Order: sequence, then structure tokens, then C-alpha cells
Amino acid sequence: MCGRADFYIDEFRKLAQSTDPESSAKAALLFSITELITTGNLTKGYVEPTELLEQTFKKVQVNDCKRSGVLHSFAKTFLLMNEYPYWQLKPKPARRTQHPEFIDDLNTLRQYYYGAELSPEFFPLLQMPAIRKKIRDVLKVKR
Repeated sequence: MCGRADFYIDEFRKLAQSTDPESSAKAALLFSITELITTGNLTKGYVEPTELLEQTFKKVQVNDCKRSGVLHSFAKTFLLMNEYPYWQLKPKPARRTQHPEFIDDLNTLRQYYYGAELSPEFFPLLQMPAIRKKIRDVLKVKR
């Protein structure tokens, strides 16, 4: 389990240190997810696009915005996370063949996706307080 934790910590360190503006938003979303786990608002390996997650994401981004001047769309960031093996979007059946470029708000995101499933090896790591703290510390590098 520790080897996998080190793998994720290294990946998130790269993400947090990247100069790509989208990387900052992805790090903010991951940090927001750890926040919801810490507060007991996320207890399973399935992330739903809720108002609480969006509000937490925006709050985390405010700190980044002071430095970069850019606020990213929660919905677009949620979709962009699908490029990672630990994040699997779950589209609604009637919408499977469409990936609209116009998804830029929570309501539209919910029309097309139920949420995202975290990999079965990743979520248990996030539930471990010591590992979650290390991940949060790495994700806060830019903040």
C-alpha cells in the first residue's frame, strides 16, 4: 500500500508543480476531494458533482487566484480529470456518445454525467489520515 501511496504522491507533486494552468485547477479539485473526505462528506470512492464539491473547489481556487488571477470552471476541471487512470467518468446512458464541449457549469455537467469513480486502490489511500495529509501537503505546494 505504501508503494502505491508514494506513486500517487509523486504524481500529485508533478501536478502541483506544473506551470500548466489546468494543472492548478486539477490540484484544487483533488485537494477539494480530500477536504470532503476529511469532513466526512465523501465516504465512498464515487465523486458526485455536487454543490458542496463545487463550492469547496471555488474556495480552494480563491487562494490560487490571488497569485494567478485565473479561476477555472469546476465542470471543465471535473471532465479533464478523466485523463488520469484513477478517475473514471460515469456518463448517463442516453448521453454516452456525446461529449459536449459546452459543458461549463454544474447543471450541464449533471445532465451528461452521474459523477466519477475513483480507482479501488486510490480511494482507500485517501481514507488513511497520514497519507491523505501527505497528499494534501503536496497539492498545496502552489498555494
